[in-house]
Amino acid sequence: MERINYFITNFCLTYQKEIIEYLGKCHAYIKDLLTFKKIAIYSKLKKHTDYQKKEIIQNIISSTNSALNTIGIPIQELVPNDFIVEKTFTERIKAYSNYNEFYENELRAYANRYLFVSLIEYVVEADVNKVDNLDLFDLLPAKFKDKLIEYRINNPISFEDEELLNHVLQHINHYIDLNTITVISESFNKLPQKQIPSSEENIIDQLEKAKESALNLIQYPNEVEAEDEYLNKDLEDLKGAIIELSGDEKTFAHYFGNFPQMTQKMITQLTFNRENLFICIKNNPESLDIENLFYIIAIAKMIGFDLPLHPSQFIEYLKPYINARVFSSGIYHKPNPISNAYGLSILSELNLINSTDIIDLLDIEMFLENEFTIFIPEKLLLNFYALVALKMLEKRGNIITDKNDLLKELVSLDVTTFSDTNVPLDMMCHLASIKLIEETRDVTRLKQTYYSELTKALKQNGSINNNLTDTARALLVLDLIELDQSNEDLSRILIAFIKRNNRFFDDSYSNSAFHWSNDPLAFKVELRMLFWVCLAFSFHENML
Repeated sequence: MERINYFITNFCLTYQKEIIEYLGKCHAYIKDLLTFKKIAIYSKLKKHTDYQKKEIIQNIISSTNSALNTIGIPIQELVPNDFIVEKTFTERIKAYSNYNEFYENELRAYANRYLFVSLIEYVVEADVNKVDNLDLFDLLPAKFKDKLIEYRINNPISFEDEELLNHVLQHINHYIDLNTITVISESFNKLPQKQIPSSEENIIDQLEKAKESALNLIQYPNEVEAEDEYLNKDLEDLKGAIIELSGDEKTFAHYFGNFPQMTQKMITQLTFNRENLFICIKNNPESLDIENLFYIIAIAKMIGFDLPLHPSQFIEYLKPYINARVFSSGIYHKPNPISNAYGLSILSELNLINSTDIIDLLDIEMFLENEFTIFIPEKLLLNFYALVALKMLEKRGNIITDKNDLLKELVSLDVTTFSDTNVPLDMMCHLASIKLIEETRDVTRLKQTYYSELTKALKQNGSINNNLTDTARALLVLDLIELDQSNEDLSRILIAFIKRNNRFFDDSYSNSAFHWSNDPLAFKVELRMLFWVCLAFSFHENML
């Protein structure tokens, strides 16, 4: 322990000024984020009702965790928002006159713990990504990163000491005053309070670990039994919320980033040559743009087969479609909502959205929010994909600006009045956008209009526009307008067409100039058709 004592003490003495400056920059960044989200951090608490106070505090805590996650702290290592909210709101909120006092007294030390540990992890090379992210955000003092590397070289840590250091970092508040960056007297001569071990990796045990963290970080003497009972109740509530959130969504648009696996009954209705798809991917890596990657991953998830590439390879293929850590159609192209919806869905499906540094989730959120600064409801496709992307960010914990003010314009819109209506794509994007904002919103006004427009577009062969993609999208429109069973005839006609005509990655007509095996555009069209057909089948199993 003496060597660790020297390592930590010397680190604090050597870089105390820089660390305090670094922590100040980080807190300024967090408060800028709160301002951007229009959270009134300097407002007086007495101006608000208890309900409003709790809501604002929830937003402050959630935004703080979101900021820490953005710089690389895994969500599962952070104390869940609700645990902090309940303890601070119910027991200490009356001590503060404004929300900034609440932040300074409740959240500064909480964030400092993660920020300080990130520096030590960089020095010993346990995790260099967090400091690299901090450097990209310009949150480090000048040349501080170089100084950390110098400290690493001059103060090497043995394997045995590294294990002991990890133990110290887990209890860093016991050893270091993180406000002054000074070692607490005699702390290295006393053992920290023993924690309850938690080693399982399933979701319930992660929640138990979160509870344990909350007990360590928010301590209240003489109230251990009451506190444990209270947090157990919170834990049960959180378990219930997770179960509820994992339940089926009502619209296809909510599934981006977590597409459902099709049943065997659905899959048997597809004629799909998986081997040919794999060969095409292997032989034509240049065809793997962000849109095609999205289709491939979503299709693999829905049909239920292993991907032909390792997740790290997908990351490499994504890099040319990122501009300033926001997804775009090319490294030198401006970001756009469609690419961000594709990119976020890919990372979510691969469980990499919280563990890769190739993008900045906060910058993506800001870009997407900016799309609605001047709202143009007629931009149906872009609005739809922007809302899809924001929904994925919301599911991972980001606080998204309420969009209910857009509903009036959206609901009053009728795409059939457009001079160049794209049936059924415009109707699908319109209805799905409404449902993404308010899933239970009534669209009765549009039901008969859109149904009639689809029946007019129906071809003699039972398709919409003589292609599988539009026919599948039409099925999703019918699902969105929630037709009565007596009006299901159109759905059955469309499904019958798809069942008769789907042959994906088939060898037929391989000598044709426009074929998936020899033309990049044909390959994209084949993937697009298969994706939309799989999605449509997922919502119409009872008709297959």
